[in-house]
Amino acid sequence: MKLINKDDRKNILTKHSKLVDVRKTLKKEFVGLDDIIDEVCNLVEPWYLFPKAQIRPTVINLWGMTGTGKTSLVIRLFELLEMSSVLKFDTGEWVDKTDFQLTSKISGQIRKVKKDNLIPIFIFDEFQHGRTIDEHGDELDRTTLRVLWDLLDSGKFDVIEEKWELNSVIKLYTKLNFLLNEKNVVVKNGKVIKNKEAWETIFIEELSDVDDEEQQLINKYYTTDPFIPTEKLWNIKAINEDMFMSEIQLAEYLKTLDGEEILKFIEETVERGVSPVKHDFSDSIVFLIGNLDNAYFNSSEISPDIDADTLYEHTEKINISDIKNTLTFLYRPEQISRLGNNHVIYKSFNKKTYTQLIELELNKIVDKIKTKFDIIVNLDESVAKIIYNEGVFPTQGVRPVFSTISTLIESYVGRIIVDSLKKNLDVISIDWRYDNEEYFITLNTKNSKKEIKYPVILKVDNIRKSKSDDIQSLVGIHEAGHTVASIYTTSICPKLVVSRKADDNGGFTHIDNPEWETKELLLDTIVMLGSGYMAEKLVFGEDNLTTGSYSDLNKITKTALRIVKEYGMNGNPLQYSTPDFRISGKSICLNDDDLDKKAIKIVEECMDRSKKILETNMTLLLKLGEHLTYNSEMSSDEIKDFVKKYGEFVPDYKTKDNYFQFKLILEDKIKKIDATKDVSLKELVLNKKNKRK
Repeated sequence: MKLINKDDRKNILTKHSKLVDVRKTLKKEFVGLDDIIDEVCNLVEPWYLFPKAQIRPTVINLWGMTGTGKTSLVIRLFELLEMSSVLKFDTGEWVDKTDFQLTSKISGQIRKVKKDNLIPIFIFDEFQHGRTIDEHGDELDRTTLRVLWDLLDSGKFDVIEEKWELNSVIKLYTKLNFLLNEKNVVVKNGKVIKNKEAWETIFIEELSDVDDEEQQLINKYYTTDPFIPTEKLWNIKAINEDMFMSEIQLAEYLKTLDGEEILKFIEETVERGVSPVKHDFSDSIVFLIGNLDNAYFNSSEISPDIDADTLYEHTEKINISDIKNTLTFLYRPEQISRLGNNHVIYKSFNKKTYTQLIELELNKIVDKIKTKFDIIVNLDESVAKIIYNEGVFPTQGVRPVFSTISTLIESYVGRIIVDSLKKNLDVISIDWRYDNEEYFITLNTKNSKKEIKYPVILKVDNIRKSKSDDIQSLVGIHEAGHTVASIYTTSICPKLVVSRKADDNGGFTHIDNPEWETKELLLDTIVMLGSGYMAEKLVFGEDNLTTGSYSDLNKITKTALRIVKEYGMNGNPLQYSTPDFRISGKSICLNDDDLDKKAIKIVEECMDRSKKILETNMTLLLKLGEHLTYNSEMSSDEIKDFVKKYGEFVPDYKTKDNYFQFKLILEDKIKKIDATKDVSLKELVLNKKNKRK
């Protein structure tokens, strides 16, 4: 190993120690992200310690759901590392901007970083908006993103730096050319020596008195009667900043030129101003940050009311293959390859993490009140609980939690302090609890206690509460139908059934089905989807069927068509076109009208199965529906208790992970083959022995 000098060794060890401390600080500030913080810091460390050792930029991708702290973590990391060269761009803005607007913005930020001789840290947020493949698989022309792809590939790219000073210099060139060739102005050593009057007519606006001390200093080193006005030197120097360190140096140079030479110099300046500037940021680091909701869940199948732990269990299994597969619907293969393999995958937050986050934010408010007013605030656990109920939407990340804390806690602090002052109380501590849509605030002084109450207006928790009305009864029976069908077709018990959501729009049944779909499972899925519709029909009558089954029927139709037309499960390994080209792809043109009849038959048979299952388990269906009428949700344990009491039988419950047992089937078949071979071998040996006899 090449010897490292003493100063470099000290610098490396100091930076390593600092990164260790920063890692600890981040873990205190960002709840539930310890693994993510470790992964990001490990990926950043080689670049941070040895940026000049790399031949292309370090590219780190951060993927997750919205509101999980991706961007804020990266920005905070470099704040703590005291690195001020962060260049943050919104990829969506890059798509919307013109080339001129974009290059101007890039150039402005890069120029500042280069001036300070710093290594840039690029952050491209909302990266999913830069997609180059549309929803139908067609390519999108994203010319403004070419700079980005060059940066990711080699760190080297060309940018035409559209400097605003250029327009001023172009106008100056026009005027100087006119004076020399039309008005016969003569210039020597940068000074007008003939036809000064013509020059004054053209540059009359530059003849005002100059009070600026710096301008007066430049005039001192320039010349009297200059061909180029003093006020224009700054613009010329800005374009030629690599040639001249100051306007005074530029002035000294102009004093050596005659008129034609000055005109040629200004012409070269204009050309330089519109020429691409080559940048080499192979020693930089690039963060690509995006929300890939499609990799995490199907938004049409996951309700915002889904339990935090259930969603966490699902997102915990997402891997780099899932991410890259989702990216294929957004970007071309050669573009995905430029992203490399440094993919940091965020999970959703579970209930424990949300609880810790709420506790952390409440403690910040308590500390702030203590520091500002010298008052101790004791928050009852009921306060944190109502914030969780009101603010946690697992599919939306932490932002709703922060806004809920602002509304339900911070907005009340001022009212409490004002009321204390009005009552002339020298408050030393406050006891704060919540109950039945009210805050009970106890103001404690040295000698007394005073309780005041504040009404609390809830926007979400009240909606989730059971109304026990006709609509909830209807939704309860519908969801109970899905639940019974799931248990008696796949033996999978739903993890959560909800009859009243926060958006007051129906309910949902969360069934964690296997990721791979067989023909049998697809048919069972149609049975489950149709059981909500069938439950309504059996319990309330055909005339009382509602439009609430619309989405289920849509999925039933698509699933049946896919079985016979897209998945090759109709006896022929072919794909046929469907009425909706977005399902099957525009390149598929085979048609067979008889397949529609097969799809209809599949649905009819599945609906018959659904009807028989529900009729056989009518007591269970009605009892589940009754429970969901008076309660807004049911857990899997509660459902299993109902199955014990009212079901036809208790199935041998399965999970998505042990559903198919393909491996067991394979092993059994191999054993049978081996057993057959053994028998054949024994018979062969026996036959040989008999022949010898």
